[in-house]
Amino acid sequence: MTTLDNDKSYYEKIISQVKRELCIQRQVAVDRRSKKSKRECQYNKISWVPCFSILYLRKYKKARDRLAMADQAVVDANNTLIAYRASLHEKINSMYCLQTEKENIEDKIKKTVEDVGSLKKLAAQLSESDDFWRDFYTYHIKFTSETVKDLIEIFRTGSSKNHEHSIKAFKISCLEYGEAEAYGNSRWSHLQVDYNCSDCGVNHTGWPILDIKTEHGLLCSVCGSHAQESRISVVSFSSKKSAQSTMNSKKNFVYQVKPRLTKMIKRMFPKSIPHGIMFSSVSAAKSL
Repeated sequence: MTTLDNDKSYYEKIISQVKRELCIQRQVAVDRRSKKSKRECQYNKISWVPCFSILYLRKYKKARDRLAMADQAVVDANNTLIAYRASLHEKINSMYCLQTEKENIEDKIKKTVEDVGSLKKLAAQLSESDDFWRDFYTYHIKFTSETVKDLIEIFRTGSSKNHEHSIKAFKISCLEYGEAEAYGNSRWSHLQVDYNCSDCGVNHTGWPILDIKTEHGLLCSVCGSHAQESRISVVSFSSKKSAQSTMNSKKNFVYQVKPRLTKMIKRMFPKSIPHGIMFSSVSAAKSL
């Protein structure tokens, strides 16, 4: 910017000088035009006199040439002024573009500083949240699980040893669990981050859902719901398919066992077999 400012001052100074020179040249041109008109009138009046006509013809040509030189000087000065004005206009445009670019860069720097501050603040909150929920898992969840196991063991064995102590420990653990969970939710449930959904590819602001398929992708609430519904459908279909396969294998087993069981019963009882015994045997094979 300093160089452009110097160039602007230089061109403004030159333009002022050229303007003054142009005014001088124009005045010279006016004077010589008057002189040329005067010599032309003199020559026209004395052109019929042989000796004087040659003298005034020379004076007229001299005035005419000087006028042409003065007019050319005016044209040159005017062209110079136009060129310097164009250069000055170009410098001004360059200064305007640089000033605009400078303002844009300053705005970007300001926004970047604000974003960095927000990210640092968010990182600190996430670090505090991570420490809190780790401690929550280490102490509250494990302690409550232990008290629940103790109560289950007491109810299972019917032992009255440390019965009241276990119940009291369970109540205290549940109370502390609820208070800690409520504090954690009220303190860190409002955290929001900017992220790109790995499924729909749209930028979102909020708290993302971890993509279980890729284990490192982030999903928005809509794509996360769809992924969960898909997993539930796949698990349900697999369970139905497994149950159907088990039933088919059981039927095949019955179809294979039934004729063998009938032959074995006929061998053991060569006489006529009551229908009820045969029916009970087949039913037993079906119940396998």
